Amino acid sequence: MQAEIEALHQSDLVHRLLADNSVDMISRHSADGTVLYVTPACKLITGYTVEELTGKPVEHIVLPEDIERVWSVIQAAQVSKDSSYRVEHRLATKEGAVGWVETMGRLVYDGEGRLCEIQCHVRDITKRRRAEEALRESEERHRILFLQCKDAVMTLDPRTGTFTSANPSIADMFGAKDPEEFTSLHPWNVSPERQPDGQRSSEKARIMIETAMREGSHYFEWTHRRLDGAEFAAMVTLSRMQIGGQVFLHSVVRDISQQKEAEEALRQSEDRYRSIVSSMSDLIFVMDEEDRIIDVHCQSPEALMMPPEAFLGKTMAAVMPDDVHELYRDCVNRLRQTGENRRYEYSLPIHGQTRWFVASLDLHSDRRRIVAGVREITERRRAEEALKKAHDELEQRVKERTAELSKANARLRHNRRTLEHMLRASDHERQLIAYDIHDGLAQELAGAIMQFQIYEQQKDMQPENAQKTFDGGMTLLRQSHRETRRLISGVRPPILDESGVLAAIAHLIHDPALKGGPKVDFRSRVTFHRLEPVAENVIYRIVQEGLSNARTHSQSDKIRVSIVERGNRLRIGVRDWGIGFDPQDLQESRFGLEGIRERARLLGGKCHIRSASGRGTAVVVEIPIVLPQETPP
Repeated sequence: MQAEIEALHQSDLVHRLLADNSVDMISRHSADGTVLYVTPACKLITGYTVEELTGKPVEHIVLPEDIERVWSVIQAAQVSKDSSYRVEHRLATKEGAVGWVETMGRLVYDGEGRLCEIQCHVRDITKRRRAEEALRESEERHRILFLQCKDAVMTLDPRTGTFTSANPSIADMFGAKDPEEFTSLHPWNVSPERQPDGQRSSEKARIMIETAMREGSHYFEWTHRRLDGAEFAAMVTLSRMQIGGQVFLHSVVRDISQQKEAEEALRQSEDRYRSIVSSMSDLIFVMDEEDRIIDVHCQSPEALMMPPEAFLGKTMAAVMPDDVHELYRDCVNRLRQTGENRRYEYSLPIHGQTRWFVASLDLHSDRRRIVAGVREITERRRAEEALKKAHDELEQRVKERTAELSKANARLRHNRRTLEHMLRASDHERQLIAYDIHDGLAQELAGAIMQFQIYEQQKDMQPENAQKTFDGGMTLLRQSHRETRRLISGVRPPILDESGVLAAIAHLIHDPALKGGPKVDFRSRVTFHRLEPVAENVIYRIVQEGLSNARTHSQSDKIRVSIVERGNRLRIGVRDWGIGFDPQDLQESRFGLEGIRERARLLGGKCHIRSASGRGTAVVVEIPIVLPQETPP
């Protein structure tokens, strides 16, 4: 008895060692699914340790979407009184991944037939399920390709030459009702009696089959015939295959009727193109995709840098200067991007002369090659350059004339403003003279008249009083005479005509009426005695106006007036050391300075006014010396 117990203990120990070291997971569960025992392999399959799974419900690791199916299998085994079951389902690992397992379970009942324990043997089948899924997807893809392929796909028995299967495209390509109708035929049944080379279709078909069987595959053109008798060009691929020891040919037939029509249209287009090109006087270059020149047309070889045949096989980079090739590459890139014709102009030194060309690039009908039409435009460029030169010269003349007119207009506007200033100054001067006449001369003359009228009344009755009245009237007349001479001197002093401009200026400076103002220093260094009367009057007026401005506005205690002869020009200066001003802020109402400028301009001279705040003012005028003309005797 003891030996049996020991043997049982050893057996249990062996089984436990096997279970603990197995890569499959062995577990025991209560009737509600709670884990009672699990082997260490649980870590490999679920990522959980024994301690983490023990006491947990089975829902802890079985995916929620599969738990109901797992229990339904267990319940079905209970109903059928089957003590074992098998189910494949998914597990959620500790890391969150999903894996597939195969669970083989055994149901354990108690003495009353109630389920008391579930024993499970769990095997990881994730790799197998993924391989099966990949295989199903691959089969599905190939099935879809076979069914939806636009080419006719079929299998052929190489021994009998009979079609054994076909995809649905057979119906559209050959006009069959369905693949079954087609599989009863041979290749020569869907071909004309003879191929374009004159061989019988039946004989040539057997040769193609034998070649494919010998070489493993064969690719060739074939003329097929639809069941309604219409012929069409096709490209046929035969490939030898073997599945399960059975050898067969896999055939793919592609309808190339449209391709053939396009090739024929292209050939005709090429013929037309060559006919057109041969009649053109322009240069024609054709380049392949690598920019190699593959064709040249030129009726005038002297227009080229080298003989036409020397271009063939060379790239554009090899025959063109760098700057011209850069233009070409830029146009080619744009042409390939947009498909629109591109043009560019360039020049080349040919036979010692610079010659101009215009190139027009376009895509060939095959959309790969580039066709360049080149036309010489040297004469046009020369005409354009001559026209541009004439246009530029005309533009320059127009600009110069416009500038002259602009200056003339500016002078006219300046003269107009100056004239307005002079008129206003003249009106102002006349108004002042009128005021002087009204308030001085007119009043004195009126007083004299009144005295003489009283004298007439008194001379007989009151001789003594009449004499006094007469003397008062004479006094007023004398004063009127002096006032008249003063007014005449203010407008044009008689001394100017009698003794000249220097004496007139000296008389102006020492005028008793101007005493009490700043000290005036007059300096002159000239060789002439007299000038033209107009020039003398202008010089006098300039000094008079400058002196008046300095006395009125400068607040200076001294003024210097200078007249200096320098060659054939006369320099007139009026300088003070007063408060000064900013010449840029000169108001238009300052008629005096503007009048000085205009008088200098009328004599062909210039006026410069230099002044700054607190540094005084200098008015300098330079005019040409104009001597008086001799009067003929």
